[in-house]
Amino acid sequence: MIEQKPKTRIVASASLRFFKGFPSLEHKAEFGTIVHDDYQGKGCRLELTKHLLEIAQKKGLKKATVHVGTETKKAFRMYEKCGFKIEAIRAKERFADGKYYDNYVMSILF
Repeated sequence: MIEQKPKTRIVASASLRFFKGFPSLEHKAEFGTIVHDDYQGKGCRLELTKHLLEIAQKKGLKKATVHVGTETKKAFRMYEKCGFKIEAIRAKERFADGKYYDNYVMSILF
């Protein structure tokens, strides 16, 4: 009998991008989070965001930026509650399902 391993599934992912080697940009980081549809609304994105912001602050950064689709209302509201503010709107940033989507550029200052 062949023993099968339990299926594993990635339900969320987060990244934090630093600008080491670029002195004029070393004060900030860009980050992103993504959560599988089945796990939306369960607090995953909030926990990932809190963790990334904690790392950014411990590193002495002054600013963190995230790009948020204008159609992702829940993610937008969550970032807003965490203290992010809209800095810009990037028009037609993504194309999916035959439609163009804009992005908010949101930032938080430490």
